[in-house]
Amino acid sequence: MNILGIIVGQIDKILVWHLLGPTMLAIYSFATIPIVQIQSFFKILPILAFPKIAKENNKDSLKSLPKKLIKLSLIISIIVVLYILLAPIFFKIFFPEYIDSVIYSQIFSLTLIFFPARLLGSTLKIKKQKKSLYKIKMISPIIRFIIYIIALPLYGLIGLVISMILSLSIETLMNYYYFNKLKK
Repeated sequence: MNILGIIVGQIDKILVWHLLGPTMLAIYSFATIPIVQIQSFFKILPILAFPKIAKENNKDSLKSLPKKLIKLSLIISIIVVLYILLAPIFFKIFFPEYIDSVIYSQIFSLTLIFFPARLLGSTLKIKKQKKSLYKIKMISPIIRFIIYIIALPLYGLIGLVISMILSLSIETLMNYYYFNKLKK
């Protein structure tokens, strides 16, 4: 189910190398490293939430989850704001050669805001909504790839970073759509 997402998740680096060159790939890589590390910390949340959501009554879990997601979104928003403010200092200390990565990293940090929607995906897994999950896992990477192909040549690295935000917002909307459909 995730194979297309894994492929598209790595193709950004290949496209940057071929279209913008190795210097821009290095800038892009250093821009994404801190956010990927933060994301890896958050990836454990759906794993931890999975048993709890599965144990709850159907109606209770479906009703309480949106409120929990709002709280999680607020916490993540605070982390994003702090990162945006502290990124220039972080890069100046740890990656002074890649100070050009700061603006891309700050913008890329906005991808963290879409993380809570992954808990909706966990709910869809628990409720055995395979058809919905396949649609999300297939359509989202295809849209992401199309946006990459358009944005990268036109706008360069900033286009790629913004296309990630755009594609994640589309994926989030799909998760919410299928979650709301499940609630009905």
